[in-house]
Amino acid sequence: MLFATHAAAGVFAGAVVMRTMEADPALLPWGLLMGAGAAMLPDLDHPGSTAGQRAPVASRLISAAFGHRTATHSLLAAAAFTLALKLIWPSIPPPLLWSAAAGYVSHLAADSLTNEGAMWLWPLRFSPALPKILPRPMRGLFVTGGPLERHVVAPALWIGIGWALMPMLLEFLKKGA
Repeated sequence: MLFATHAAAGVFAGAVVMRTMEADPALLPWGLLMGAGAAMLPDLDHPGSTAGQRAPVASRLISAAFGHRTATHSLLAAAAFTLALKLIWPSIPPPLLWSAAAGYVSHLAADSLTNEGAMWLWPLRFSPALPKILPRPMRGLFVTGGPLERHVVAPALWIGIGWALMPMLLEFLKKGA
């Protein structure tokens, strides 16, 4: 998936958490930002990615040690990230912590729509990917940056973001009127 799609998936994950937890509206922008930011982190294992370019030394080290779409693309890494965030920021409001965790996991979900998948259960060498269960001619649709990502997945995420944010937006408008 492309940077913009991962960012949208992270914003969507953050919005769903904020809505589900009925978070304080003042936290909403931060929850969306935490989701989007955390959604970029798994690609630290790829020096050419946006995250890899922002932290080139860490990216090269992680890439050399693990390769792409392995350790950082796992539930173990998501749990480690969430725990590290809580240790670094002990008083983090729960909606922000869970928005970040959901954003990280959204990256794995998005990559599972591509042919390469994500190693959710790393270190087990199992990489679930939706295209692997489809007939071979359909697998070509599930390429990073392809028409399915650009014209279906990304717009669906933005519609989902609108759905998740609508009750909070309406409440905000009601209070402001």
